[in-house]
Amino acid sequence: MSVIGIDLGTTSSVVAVIRAGGIDIVVNEVSNRRTPSVLGFTDKLRTIGESGFTGRQRNTKNTVSGVKRLLGRKFSDPLLKGELTRLGGCNWVELADGSVGVEVSLRNKKHTFSTQQLAAMLISHLRETCEKYTKTRASNIVLSVPGYYSDSQRRALLDACKIANITCLQLINDLSACALFYGFYRETDKIDSKVMFVDIGSSDTSVAIAHFTPGQCQMLAYSYDANLGGYDIDQILADYFADRLEKKIGFDARSNARAWQRIMDAVEKVKKTLNENERASINIECINEDKDMNDTITRGDYLELLNKSGLLEKIAVPIKAALADANLDASQIEFVEWIGSAMRALPFQEGVSRAVGKPLSSTLNAEETVAKGCSLACALVSPLIKLGKKYKLIDIQPTPISLTWRTLNDPNDIKETGIELFPKKQHFGKTKFVTITRKDARPFEFSVSYSQPNENPIPDISNGNVAVGRVNSITKTENTTPDAEIRLKIKIEPSGVTNVTEVELVEKKEVEVEVPLPPAPQPTPAPAAPAADASAPAPATPAPETKDVEMKDTKEEPKTRKEKQIKTFYTKVPCQVTYKELPNAEIEKGISLLQSLQKDDQYSIDTLHAKNKLEATALRVRDDLVGAWSGFSTDGESEKISSLSMEIEDWLYNEGDDETKEVYEAKIAALAALTDPIQKRSFEWENVPPALTTLRNYLTATRADITNSGDKYSHIDKADMDKVIAKLDEAENWLAPFVPQHEKLTKTSTPVFNSSDLQQRYQNVSKFCQQVLSKPKPAPPPAPKEEPAPAPAGAQQTPEQKTQTPAPDAKPQSQNTDKMEDIVD
Repeated sequence: MSVIGIDLGTTSSVVAVIRAGGIDIVVNEVSNRRTPSVLGFTDKLRTIGESGFTGRQRNTKNTVSGVKRLLGRKFSDPLLKGELTRLGGCNWVELADGSVGVEVSLRNKKHTFSTQQLAAMLISHLRETCEKYTKTRASNIVLSVPGYYSDSQRRALLDACKIANITCLQLINDLSACALFYGFYRETDKIDSKVMFVDIGSSDTSVAIAHFTPGQCQMLAYSYDANLGGYDIDQILADYFADRLEKKIGFDARSNARAWQRIMDAVEKVKKTLNENERASINIECINEDKDMNDTITRGDYLELLNKSGLLEKIAVPIKAALADANLDASQIEFVEWIGSAMRALPFQEGVSRAVGKPLSSTLNAEETVAKGCSLACALVSPLIKLGKKYKLIDIQPTPISLTWRTLNDPNDIKETGIELFPKKQHFGKTKFVTITRKDARPFEFSVSYSQPNENPIPDISNGNVAVGRVNSITKTENTTPDAEIRLKIKIEPSGVTNVTEVELVEKKEVEVEVPLPPAPQPTPAPAAPAADASAPAPATPAPETKDVEMKDTKEEPKTRKEKQIKTFYTKVPCQVTYKELPNAEIEKGISLLQSLQKDDQYSIDTLHAKNKLEATALRVRDDLVGAWSGFSTDGESEKISSLSMEIEDWLYNEGDDETKEVYEAKIAALAALTDPIQKRSFEWENVPPALTTLRNYLTATRADITNSGDKYSHIDKADMDKVIAKLDEAENWLAPFVPQHEKLTKTSTPVFNSSDLQQRYQNVSKFCQQVLSKPKPAPPPAPKEEPAPAPAGAQQTPEQKTQTPAPDAKPQSQNTDKMEDIVD
């Protein structure tokens, strides 16, 4: 299993995975490191990623992109209306809860999908791409989100992960992920610096300032422009070319979704060309019927268009806001790092540099840094992997959060009370307890919401509300006082969502408890006796006096005493808390739908493969009849195969163009029934002779070896040798009746032998014989050592005898002397 990080982008997404060698970027089916965030729906299957991007110009009305911009937003949002046209030419609809949905045609049926379902399809596709790349199951993920995402938008993305049936350990702000990656791979023991990160993507601009200290990164400030990005440059260029095209041929490309999409795709290349060249051209064939679009633009005209639009001046606004929010001056920023695909445009880089007043640093990969930071965040919180060092990221809540409450069902008490629960820049992971005194234990409802919802860059579907809770009744265990105290436990999760985790009744009761007694005073020791004179005689020791002692029962003194104290007790109160998220029933329905769509897609893919296989087989067999299979088929067989293959080919290009998998497989089987016998003859004609020769040669050679071996196998038991000879006889007897038939075969005859059977027979016989005949001969017994004859009495010993005969008083020499010396050396 693997942990992955996903940078879910508006136009493209990047997946990173932690592996033993570091962080890898996952490549997709066409070896690209970025996967288009595009979903297409056709009459056969869904096309997601590269396939959806490739077909969107031909399938504009059923292609969706930029799902990230739609999550948790209201369909009635005026800002959203202008975006929908560039996110797909499909039919956008308002769902029952006021959110955005899309109506598309899939397999010739109308379907309406929510943004959570669309995001789940994209996340599921990215996970499958990662699993194919790593060959392991992707179990845990961390997803990036814009820092301005509200609670509702974050919960919508978490719901999408649930529908995709994948565990999302955490959501992380995109620039927080960038800062985490930046700090993790630097020498943090010497760092104490403040760094600004600027991210200009296709649709939004984000600015963050982070403070790096040893082993830690703390985010200081965020600022955003949710409607400023690379798409604005594309829009300016597309309008420029569309106006010139209309003057030339009188065709307004904006009125045609497909033509407009082709222009938008083309200006992306124009923008990149103008970064390095003084002139760029655009060429689109058949933009309107048979009329082409051919035009050019100079870099001077390009910069003039940007200056007139005021686009470059807008970049300075979020930069100055972030500096002010962090109470910093630009001179206190050590580095300005930039990421985001749109930041590759030189006018944007120059605009950021002017706003900060210093050159930009380009040490980070513009498209991959966020995904790598997400994978690091996933590794830090996942139990499946352990990093080599610890690192802490402290993220902050960009807007304050308030808590309000009021009495339920009492027209005489409509007062609403509120407090600021979490201030701006509150650290993620913070928990607060709030105690509310309810007069006469009246039921109440409470609301957790953003204090300044109008300051959010993008209005969300909940109008700034985070959670709503209702306490319908308060039951006290003791009625000592009429009022009741209710304690709420509220936490900002690391993902940036706020949860009410506990609602409890607080009661103080007098209870009897045991407390330890103070220790008894210790007796004062008696004063020491004066030292005795050493010269004086020792006094006589009196004899011990023996008395009868009356034994009494002794009781252990108590160590504790009972005391009345006031203690606080917490009792859970039934409370219904609702968030802007999908209910469990909708999640289960979404999971079932996604699984059904995946199953249908796989069936469509299998059907396409069966169709392609049938077509390839029908074309191949006719060539094989006059090629590889020449001479192996009779005239009647060749005629039947040729006739059937031509019939299938004609059928495929007419009424058989759209059939089921089963129909294609049935025709493949029918064709195989005619061609398999011929293919078998051809194959066995080539492979049987060498296999037969190998087996017969082995049998002959092994029998001759045994017969003429002499004493070569004399050490082997006769019973074992008899088994070897029986094995050889068995193989020869199996071959004998079929060899004459095989020698009379023609190319059109049914083979007598299968080459696979001959090869298997050879392997079995050779293995059995080798096991017996390869037994080694036993080693000969060692020759006895000859002892030297003793010398006669009085005879002179030879030098050799002197060396060998030790002196009677000599100590025996240790046998391990040489070995010990070797060890010492």
